[in-house]
Amino acid sequence: MEMDNEIHFEDVRPIGSVPEDILIDPEISSDARLVLAWMVSRGERWKILVWYLKERLDLSDYMWRKVREELKERGYYQQYQKRGEDGKLHWVKKVTNKQIYFPPKRKRR
Repeated sequence: MEMDNEIHFEDVRPIGSVPEDILIDPEISSDARLVLAWMVSRGERWKILVWYLKERLDLSDYMWRKVREELKERGYYQQYQKRGEDGKLHWVKKVTNKQIYFPPKRKRR
């Protein structure tokens, strides 16, 4: 017999994993935490397609640029150009669930 105060969870969709420190990092905005959590939950083999990310999370161009800069400043995201075998410059974009570098902490007001 099921009790009225019990809730049963049914796992019917794929679930990503996000390190807790990302979800509670006080140095980045809640928007940046959401975007970062979504990106790292995709998994290691996922290719960052900015148009898809913006569509899925309903981000404007302005908000994506703002979040991207915030994640770059905190060391979770980097992008740079690299010359490919074809001789052309290509963008390389990387996101990580652990900071690539640790910038100095901002002083709280």
